[in-house]
Amino acid sequence: MTGPVGRPCHTAGVVESGAAPSTSLPLGAAREWMHVWPAVSSSLRPARVSLAEWLTVLRWPADDADDVIMAVSEAVTNVIDHAYPATRRGPVQVHGWCRAGSTPDSRRVTVTVTDRGDWGREHRTVDPAGHRGHGFAVMSGCTAEMHVQRSAGGTTFILVSNDAPAG
Repeated sequence: MTGPVGRPCHTAGVVESGAAPSTSLPLGAAREWMHVWPAVSSSLRPARVSLAEWLTVLRWPADDADDVIMAVSEAVTNVIDHAYPATRRGPVQVHGWCRAGSTPDSRRVTVTVTDRGDWGREHRTVDPAGHRGHGFAVMSGCTAEMHVQRSAGGTTFILVSNDAPAG
């Protein structure tokens, strides 16, 4: 579910009908979370806060939550800096869900960060001091898996957390 750019769109807990949850979650915890913000720097803080709130509802361990938040923040920053021209900003959609981990007593969150931009060379931020350009390394270092899917319709970062204890 998406809302207009700038309007958060929250999807409440989603479990496929008839399917038992694959992980142990607190009663009433939202298995899925989604928001859409404008791809501008002022969206970074609300994105981090909203993600942190969802991870808290899931009772995600604090250190593991910090890694997820850092990786997602880097992906959102990349969209803000590179996806759209400064004169035509677009949306950044952040969607997360909780699922079983690599062992029966673990779980993971997967978070996608999606834009509808073209990542043209003219959108790239130049940093003559060389302090930029580490986002992919940070995202990879904070997650079990990091993938980037590019298409004519935009780019999606797929970030899969490290395992966390179930429930």
